[in-house]
Amino acid sequence: MDDFRDDGTRVCPIHGLRFDPELSDGCIKCGKPSLAPKKKSTAPKAPVSKPASAAPPSYRSPSYAAPPIRRSSMTPPMPFEPMDIPSAPFSPSPYNQNNTGIGQSTAGGGPITLIPAPERKQSRRGLILGLGAVVLGGAGAAAWFLSPEGATDWKKKVAEFRYGPGAAHTGAIFIPTSAAEEPRPLLLLVDPLQHPSDVCKRYARHCEEHGWIAVSTNAFGHGVEPTDGAEAAAILEEARGRAKVDAGRPVVTGFDVAGEVACRLALVQPDVFGGAILECTDIGPWRDVGALAQSDLSFFLFSRTADPARDKMATMKDEMERKGLRVTWSEIPGGHDPMDRDELDPAFAWLESMHA
Repeated sequence: MDDFRDDGTRVCPIHGLRFDPELSDGCIKCGKPSLAPKKKSTAPKAPVSKPASAAPPSYRSPSYAAPPIRRSSMTPPMPFEPMDIPSAPFSPSPYNQNNTGIGQSTAGGGPITLIPAPERKQSRRGLILGLGAVVLGGAGAAAWFLSPEGATDWKKKVAEFRYGPGAAHTGAIFIPTSAAEEPRPLLLLVDPLQHPSDVCKRYARHCEEHGWIAVSTNAFGHGVEPTDGAEAAAILEEARGRAKVDAGRPVVTGFDVAGEVACRLALVQPDVFGGAILECTDIGPWRDVGALAQSDLSFFLFSRTADPARDKMATMKDEMERKGLRVTWSEIPGGHDPMDRDELDPAFAWLESMHA
């Protein structure tokens, strides 16, 4: 297609728009000239004057300055060029080994005097707090080591053994340190679960402090049985063979049904036992054989405010006192639970009064 017209315009082969080649090299969209040849202009050419000869380039001394910093094309341009600061010749610091450099000249010619900053005051608050933490930590560690609960594993102080015909029974005994020097009184601990080492562990700390030997067995304790007297005699004989036991009458203890066993043993064998510690127990044995009670027996009765047998034990206490028995009553909040290790202080105060 011929894109020339009589008026001298041309058509852009890309966008199809006309333009005057005398006024523009392309259409208004692309600005590109058309591929068709331009018309020759009939206007006379202006004369071309020769330029004056240029002056020879002046000699430029070589520069020893650092080359300009090249920026990475990956980083955005800075809003301004960094200022080049000429580096001064090295001047030793007043704090170097030779302690030189004060008053040295720089490239600018002026002396530089280095004046040390004033000494900064050190706060003692952090030091005091740190020392306080160390002291408190040491005091806590000392309290832990001095505490019997923290420093002593009482279970390791309890010795287990086998005894009886064919070594059929398991016993446990705790011997206080003072028993190595002189005979000590004896506690027979009757356990309703028949776990002798556990009940000895519960009494061990107080036995060590007050000098009592504690022995227990799995041979009896889960309720009153006709063989309780014989089993009690066997474990007492075993304890006397293993530790220095004094000549006084032992005290028997028990919780729940084991308390019934302990109560009956103290009542029917007053020549063997001097008394009993009864914890949250029923009063059936007292109803059965309480008439046999002798006036030289002593009882420590422990109950909790919400224990089902609390009222019955209070009634038994009154009846024991009427018969002339020495009775100590101890009651704390709680339900049907034996005395914890930290609740045994009143019971051992009562034991000390008996042994005095």
